[in-house]
Amino acid sequence: MQNIVYLGVGEIKKLEYHLFSWANLYMDIKYELIQNGYAWEIDWQEDLNLDKVDECFFLKELAWVILNSGMRETVIRNIFPKISSAFYDWESAYTIQLNSIKCFQKAISIFNNQRKIKAIIKGAEILTNKGLKKIKKDLIKNGPTSLKIFPFIGSVTCFHLAKNVGYSTTKPDRHLVRLSKIAGFKSSDQFCDEISNITGDRPAVVDIIFWRYASLNSDYMNNIPKQLSEFRNSRDTMLKSNHKMHRINR
Repeated sequence: MQNIVYLGVGEIKKLEYHLFSWANLYMDIKYELIQNGYAWEIDWQEDLNLDKVDECFFLKELAWVILNSGMRETVIRNIFPKISSAFYDWESAYTIQLNSIKCFQKAISIFNNQRKIKAIIKGAEILTNKGLKKIKKDLIKNGPTSLKIFPFIGSVTCFHLAKNVGYSTTKPDRHLVRLSKIAGFKSSDQFCDEISNITGDRPAVVDIIFWRYASLNSDYMNNIPKQLSEFRNSRDTMLKSNHKMHRINR
C-alpha cells in the first residue's frame, strides 16, 4: 500500500509555489485513487523492475500495449484474460510461434482485428529470434525507441511498453502532454520528474496516477485548474492569517 504524505506549510519556502500546488494536487489525486480501489495499480507500477522481467511478462505487456493502441483501456481489460488464454497465457514466445495458426484463430474470435492479432504473433517471433536478454540490453543502452522493432510499437507506444516492463520513463500520451503543457513544462518527462523530486514517488508512478485520473474524469482539463485555484486560494488565506498572527505576537 502506498503511503500518503502531504507537504508541510514550512516547505513552501523551499519550493516554487507553482510546483508546490501541483505536488499537493498530485497527492490529493493519489489518495482519491487509493480510496477508489486503484492502490493495486500504483503498487504494480512502483514494484516494476526491468531486471526481474521474464519472457512471459514481456510478452503479456507487449500484447497489452499492442491491443490498447487507439483503444479504450477498459475495452481491452475486459477481453484480455480470454486473449491471454488464446496465447497459452504467454507461456513462451516459442510456444506462440509454434502454434501461431491456433493462436490466431482463437484470438480473432475474441477480438476481430487481424492486424493486431498478427502483430502479437510477429512480436513473439521477434522475441524468439532476438532473445529477451538482447532486447533488454538494447533498451538499457538505447532507450525506449529500441522497442520499435515490434509491430504497432511506435514513437509513443514504445514509451508505454518500456514503462510497463520496468524501464524508468514516462509515457507522453495525450493526457500527460496536455497536463504538462498547462503546468508549464516542455515534456511529460520533465513534469513527472519535478513532481517525483518533491513527493519521492517514481516518475512512472506519477505518470500512472495522473493518467488514471484523466482516464476516469473526462472533464479533467477543466477540473484540474479549478482544483489548483481552490488550493492556492486556501493556501493564500492560511499564509495571510499566519502573517497577521506573527505581527500580533511581535
